[in-house]
Amino acid sequence: MGVGRRVCVGVCTGERSNVEDGPERRNPLGWTLSTLAAQDADIAQVLILKHGEASSDFDDLVQRFGSALPIDVEPFDRSVPLGELRNRLFDAAGSGLLYILDDDGLLTTPHALSTQVARFESAEPSIAVLQAPVLRRTLQPRMVAPDALRVGRVDADRGEVTFRFDSAIPAVPANGPVPLVDIDHLCLAQSLLDAPRARDIGGFTTFPWPAVYGQESELGVRLVADGQRVCFLPDPDTAVVNLKFGAPHWATPAADTADAPDTPDTVLPGGVRYSWADGLAAARDETGDESWSRKASAGFFADYVSGMGAVFARRGEAGLERFLVNTARWFVGENRLHHPFVLPIEQAAERAAAFADGLGRLTQAGLWRQNRDWSALVAPATDITGTDETIWI
Repeated sequence: MGVGRRVCVGVCTGERSNVEDGPERRNPLGWTLSTLAAQDADIAQVLILKHGEASSDFDDLVQRFGSALPIDVEPFDRSVPLGELRNRLFDAAGSGLLYILDDDGLLTTPHALSTQVARFESAEPSIAVLQAPVLRRTLQPRMVAPDALRVGRVDADRGEVTFRFDSAIPAVPANGPVPLVDIDHLCLAQSLLDAPRARDIGGFTTFPWPAVYGQESELGVRLVADGQRVCFLPDPDTAVVNLKFGAPHWATPAADTADAPDTPDTVLPGGVRYSWADGLAAARDETGDESWSRKASAGFFADYVSGMGAVFARRGEAGLERFLVNTARWFVGENRLHHPFVLPIEQAAERAAAFADGLGRLTQAGLWRQNRDWSALVAPATDITGTDETIWI
């Protein structure tokens, strides 16, 4: 890869293990480390921050990958907020680059990280964060023409937030590198960050409520407000598959063929075989979870309202109000605001309760100070965005 800045990989984990049968077969941390160990990048350190007590399975996992990766482990009590853990990663990275990877993120090519690092270091003007595609329930990015990419935007004037981090352009231009797209916020399933720049503006903020949804988006908005450049690299070769907790049999060890599903497999770096199992759409696994998310649907959407509300609050109260108005209409009134890993809430009263929960957090934190009647906004409407299409978050 050539000599450049020191690259530290940071992984925060709580419940993963190396168990590959039973309920933990869903997506043990070993699959993530397998794809990481197969990278051709020069990795100076892999720092795993263990949230909670380590099990013997976890210790065995670290030992198994110790010869392939420069792994260090730091344990933290579960009472330590995730934002503080993530800020510890900036300290470990020092003056170098920090690649934050989810503990359920699988790199899809052996040169995913080295390509991202090279593009980061060659960018002009220089950048603070480089976000690459994050795939959900697929190995194929959503291919978009370069002039049609609209990714990672926080539009305070319209009160709209755009995700679409699963996007990529169809082909690398023959006469140059993949063009970078300036964005406002992040998806921390994977991101490459300039550690000193992120640390200098305070790193991750711990919200005054337990949920962490929106922390990375809030960091991105602060970096942009500070005059830093935050970019998206729409190169499919740099993509990471974000499995999410509880997605059964999405990946199985390539060597284990005894109960492999009948669907076609794709072998990822490190010999991890990515598979679709029959019945995956049922969205329930051995744990009885109500969705692929760790949280029930009502809790997830309350987190979305409060977390993204905090992001819009950074852009001013008017932008926050527009975001809340849109969310009340699209989520509560029209039931077309969805997440690919979270089951929809069919009852309007339950959606209204989740919205009120998120709004209550913003009110208690002093970010929302209006006493407003939302009833007119949550009635089904037909002329909000000019479309009845699902809005994916």
